[in-house]
Amino acid sequence: MNEQLSQFIIEENKLLKKTVDKLNSENDAVVLLIEFLEALLKTGGIEKVTGLIIRHLSEFLGASRTMLIRKESKEDLYARYSYEGGEIRKINLMRNELGKDYFFVYVEKVYVISENPSSIVMPIKYTGENIGGVKFEFESVEDIPQYKIDILKRYGPICGLVMKNQILIEELMGEKQTILQKNAIINEEKKIILEQNKKSRRELKLAQNIQKKILPAGYMRFGDYNFYRNFKPSYYLGGDFYDVIGGSDDSVVFYMADISGHGVGASLLTVFLKQTIKGLVRYYEKKGEPLVPSKMLKKLQNRFMDIEMVEEIYIGIIVGVLDLKENKITLSNAGHNVPPIHVMGAHETTELYEISGLPINGLGLDFIKFEYEDRTVYIDKGDNIVFLTDGAVEERSPEGEEMGIERLRRLMFLNRYMSFEEQFDIMLSKVSQHSHTTRFNDDIAFLAISRE
Repeated sequence: MNEQLSQFIIEENKLLKKTVDKLNSENDAVVLLIEFLEALLKTGGIEKVTGLIIRHLSEFLGASRTMLIRKESKEDLYARYSYEGGEIRKINLMRNELGKDYFFVYVEKVYVISENPSSIVMPIKYTGENIGGVKFEFESVEDIPQYKIDILKRYGPICGLVMKNQILIEELMGEKQTILQKNAIINEEKKIILEQNKKSRRELKLAQNIQKKILPAGYMRFGDYNFYRNFKPSYYLGGDFYDVIGGSDDSVVFYMADISGHGVGASLLTVFLKQTIKGLVRYYEKKGEPLVPSKMLKKLQNRFMDIEMVEEIYIGIIVGVLDLKENKITLSNAGHNVPPIHVMGAHETTELYEISGLPINGLGLDFIKFEYEDRTVYIDKGDNIVFLTDGAVEERSPEGEEMGIERLRRLMFLNRYMSFEEQFDIMLSKVSQHSHTTRFNDDIAFLAISRE
């Protein structure tokens, strides 16, 4: 009987070890994806980006030979890369030279081909457009773990997004390509899976470091206007995100966003959002069209549908365009639930701007007929306008009472003559006093604008 029990325990331990090893492998794959995104966003130039992608994916899957084909900036021209034995080789091909051996350029999803030679093919797509494709060759695909194939499906859209933006930069900027590449690819991962499989503290620390990098604090100046940005992370990673983008003319684009959900899919949305907004700004500048927030949100919604995120994930975002000559801000809102606070120095009053709009989502709603609203706000000398995420508003007292927008509104008015840095610190102190804690349940993002 004791021998049977011992044998049973041995078998159970083997099974448990196998399960643990599998979970560790899957977690390592997620960490590897995050590290790849961090490296990708620091890399400038289409050649370096392509080299990083083909090396990383080939080594991740253990392919014996890898072939990647992508579009060049010149019409009908493609670049073909082969990676074998640690060496990358490149040749250029015209569209009419892409024969049957390059079928994987046109596939719509990841395919596993078991027949000899065994291979896996992955599309590189951008908003429905095939930028290229990758073919990985193996002696046998039977030994490739399924979780690696599953996570490979997440690589295609983000690789397409980064590649497309690099191609656009080459087309738009010519000799200034290197400088703009550094500015265009400042996008890092900030969300990480915190609840699934009880993620390790190593992953949490990595995600917190990334969050600090993509949310820089401090001042930016454009003409008579000062922008101040700051961020207080919660104990758990949230989804707050902001950016300020100087235009080529007398305009500045800015936005405040809150991304729902957790995990790798939600994390990739920060990359999608930053790259897409910057791409839209450059797109309208190239066409010589004015920057209109409602049009940008409509295009953002269309591109969000193209990446086919799960329905539970959505983006609440308010976008603004500051006209430095006309001293006005045009605002449009897509589901951001905290109204901007306008502190009018000359009139010694405040105003909240409630602007309606559906969030950016993947529910398949009829956005063809829906139009976002544009609201124009004029900024006088001495005015401040403050944008917040819901972390400060919804923080609750021990009795369950929210901090609320009205308390924050009065606070901004009373402290209107202080620096934004001081206002931010005072706001955090008041929220902490209200909630009786310094560990907030949600991130608090702060973006403020003043006219001198």
